[in-house]
Amino acid sequence: AAAFAGALALETKEQAMSKEIRLKLDVYSSLDLIALERRCRNRGLFGSGSSSKSLLLRRLRIFEEYWAQRKDDVHTPQTPAPEPVPAPVPLEAGDDLDGVPLEVERSSKSSRRRTISA
Repeated sequence: AAAFAGALALETKEQAMSKEIRLKLDVYSSLDLIALERRCRNRGLFGSGSSSKSLLLRRLRIFEEYWAQRKDDVHTPQTPAPEPVPAPVPLEAGDDLDGVPLEVERSSKSSRRRTISA
């Protein structure tokens, strides 16, 4: 029963894909020859200047079927959620940021001036 259910799921998926392609092809078939040539050229399918409407429609159908199948075959990898960034920690005198301790000099006016010793 499980194998049968899997086959039904595949048929439904293929039917949905073919329905989408049929809708696109219906739109394409309603276009005139110049518009079809433009659609083919935009997709890299246009070869010669003397193409019939049926040939252009066949090229577009094959193109749409290929990319619909390709879209289903490509699995996008699941990216893990990014880890939260810790809050920055304020630096105090004597803290070591880049390997050189930060020194605080006090002047007579009790203002603080930070310098880095070499």
